[in-house]
Amino acid sequence: MSAEGGPIMRRSMRSRLGGAYAATLALLLLACGLLAPAAERVQAARAPAGAALPGDAARGRQLFLREGCYTCHGTLGAGAITGPRLAPGPIPWTAFLYQLRHPRGTPPYQNIRMPEFGPRVLTDAQAADVYAYLVSIAPGPPAAKIPLLNER
Repeated sequence: MSAEGGPIMRRSMRSRLGGAYAATLALLLLACGLLAPAAERVQAARAPAGAALPGDAARGRQLFLREGCYTCHGTLGAGAITGPRLAPGPIPWTAFLYQLRHPRGTPPYQNIRMPEFGPRVLTDAQAADVYAYLVSIAPGPPAAKIPLLNER
């Protein structure tokens, strides 16, 4: 046996690297939206890039609470140990809608998977309402302007 290992070891390493390459490529395509179902790609192409449907923030807040989004993301979308921050300043609309439809764990939340909110659970109009709610959340004051945090 040589220092590099025998032919079986080299083939095994090649197949592992090939699998990693394929998985990386699939994730890249998924992130770019190129692996989304055809109907979703067509719908996304009709709307201007990043433009949300008009939504109602008050209805969005009700949906955010009713659907249980607050249990992981907090009532103001500030995030928690169980889910990332959604507001203030949410991600672009298309990314938000895609994450609702095709959830994935993100660091450090890999072991917690968000439930899938398909169109039968949450319509695009309802998702737009939730998004409008997240957009409506103003940032809190900076720490320097909070008296209690500045006491000595």
